[in-house]
Amino acid sequence: GECLARCPLHAQYEDFTVDTDKFPNLNVFADDLHNHHRRLVVILDPGLNAGNPDPNIKESLELDVLIKSVVNPTLYNGALVGKVFSDQTVFVDWFNEKAYQLWKEGLTELYTATHFDGLWLDMNEASIYCSGECPNKEQTEGHMESIVKRMLV
Repeated sequence: GECLARCPLHAQYEDFTVDTDKFPNLNVFADDLHNHHRRLVVILDPGLNAGNPDPNIKESLELDVLIKSVVNPTLYNGALVGKVFSDQTVFVDWFNEKAYQLWKEGLTELYTATHFDGLWLDMNEASIYCSGECPNKEQTEGHMESIVKRMLV
């Protein structure tokens, strides 16, 4: 009960990173959980925020490991762009052999930041909140609000 009131349960940051300003002692927290026979499972959304200058986006583009678009040959190296939690989201192509390198490095970095016991891959399929691809930011703005409005009617 006490842990639910003070444990960080779900927060959005860049993939494979920990916000050390908000969670400066996350390994101490993980060790405390382990000492009390509890486990730390981190949530990771494989969809990458395309508009973020995150090193993972840069590496994904350099390795050319993103699912390709059929309507967008130039934006983000021709990646399929959708709307998930960020305005523009791109997705790793799991069939690309170089994607393994990206995830291995990212998970190693994340494990160094916090000794987690499990990984919850949330939204690991290329599901999006718009109809088809939405490479234009205008297509993604306000979409969640329209879904909520339709649900309440």
